[in-house]
Amino acid sequence: MSGIVNTVGSKSGAIGIIPGSCAFKASHGVDQGWQAHSENANILFNDVSHAASGNFDSDSCYNTSTSGTTPCSFVAPATGIYLFGMVMYTGQNDTSNGYNFVLNVSGTDYDIKGSGATTGMYSARAEADDAIMTYTSVIQMSSSDSIRIQSWSTSDLYSGHSHWWGVRLS
Repeated sequence: MSGIVNTVGSKSGAIGIIPGSCAFKASHGVDQGWQAHSENANILFNDVSHAASGNFDSDSCYNTSTSGTTPCSFVAPATGIYLFGMVMYTGQNDTSNGYNFVLNVSGTDYDIKGSGATTGMYSARAEADDAIMTYTSVIQMSSSDSIRIQSWSTSDLYSGHSHWWGVRLS
């Protein structure tokens, strides 16, 4: 147990290996209004420090860069089970909107919505009314794997009311 928890109970050299570590909430921080996304577009939630929006990154495990192969993504510091969730305020001009998690393992993307849509969400409505879509998923990750959000279909979201979050479970 030495090196994991010190005598006063704070983390010491254990980033990412204990449950509850590597927690984050990411959004756009400042409201950017409605955004239209084409199919498979990366959703660039690049703010984890705007306290007024409740954003945080407890252990610096979130990549805020909007460029590169895994933009605005969570990077697992250790192999384990993680819980992720997203809240998307959708509608505006689209009758269908969809978002999913994309897992990147050793530089290869895996669109893990897969058959049965086990790690994504999709909504089709007769009218383009605004709606709030929520989704959570438990995902096993290895050290250095990353995960991010992409649009599943052509979709709109209102940035001021949309965000995603994650935390290590075990």
